[in-house]
Amino acid sequence: MYLTPASKSLYLALQNALSDGARLQPGESEDSPITDEASEAIRRCASKLRHQLVEDVGVAQPPRMRWVQVGRTEPPPGIGTSA
Repeated sequence: MYLTPASKSLYLALQNALSDGARLQPGESEDSPITDEASEAIRRCASKLRHQLVEDVGVAQPPRMRWVQVGRTEPPPGIGTSA
């Protein structure tokens, strides 16, 4: 997958936030939920990455070409004509 430099930086920040959130603190068991702070950090990083990817791909922009309604498809020659 190709990422722009800005997206790559945000992607790596998200990976770090996920890793930090999954790291066990002293006294925690493996099935302990992550902290509210870690959850917020992960969601913040994910949101920033999502916004950057939208910007990179350009899906937030309106279409540059005016849409034209397609008319009825014409049958190929010899089909549907009386010969």
